[in-house]
Amino acid sequence: MALSDKTDTPKPGQVPGIAYSFDLIKKEEFVRAQTFLVLQSINQTDRFGQTALMVAAQVPIWSIPMLEWLYRHGHGFLIDIQDEQGFTALHHAAQTGTVEAVKCLLEKSAAVDLKDNQGNTPLWRAVMSFNHSREKTMLLLAAGANADSENNYRRSPREQLKKTGVEQLLAQYDQQLKQENSVLARLNRQASTELLQRPLTFTAEDEYRSIRLQGFDPAAEPEIRIFDDGVIYV
Repeated sequence: MALSDKTDTPKPGQVPGIAYSFDLIKKEEFVRAQTFLVLQSINQTDRFGQTALMVAAQVPIWSIPMLEWLYRHGHGFLIDIQDEQGFTALHHAAQTGTVEAVKCLLEKSAAVDLKDNQGNTPLWRAVMSFNHSREKTMLLLAAGANADSENNYRRSPREQLKKTGVEQLLAQYDQQLKQENSVLARLNRQASTELLQRPLTFTAEDEYRSIRLQGFDPAAEPEIRIFDDGVIYV
């Protein structure tokens, strides 16, 4: 069957091009779009480098069923692919999509700090959006987005958040970051103290140096191996 590259309605016996399927998604004709995408390739990109997942992320009404379907049928491993502008599906959802689309992608572990060609993260796109900007910003910050990530012009989402008068969001973000750093520092101190309190014996082996803890039953104590790359394996 011939493959059309236009958004026109396909003729009988003709499989429409990806542009036609994307147009159906924009019109929220999801069932028809799914039918054609199966005949084409669910992971196919258009001339702008966009995937069906990116298009669905931009639909302004209710795209969650389509996002879920695309994720299950081929886009799971492409959730963080970037188009010609460097946008991921999360960038698109943050800028023009719904709050539900942002939440859905975050639940699928979409990367929150990938930068587009301008150096902007999804958080920046959400802050600059006029479409439920506050709600999207809260979701991204809660997911760990970096408010201090600078773009190519050395501007960060934090600066824009201050201008929009949402200091409370920043305060919550800073408090969360402070708590996480405090817990991490405490765990590091605890681990360092425990290691320093135990005498170590070094023995050379073929590909690694083996460290065995003295004063314990070898059968019960784990062996710590430090490989040449510096990574410690227990």
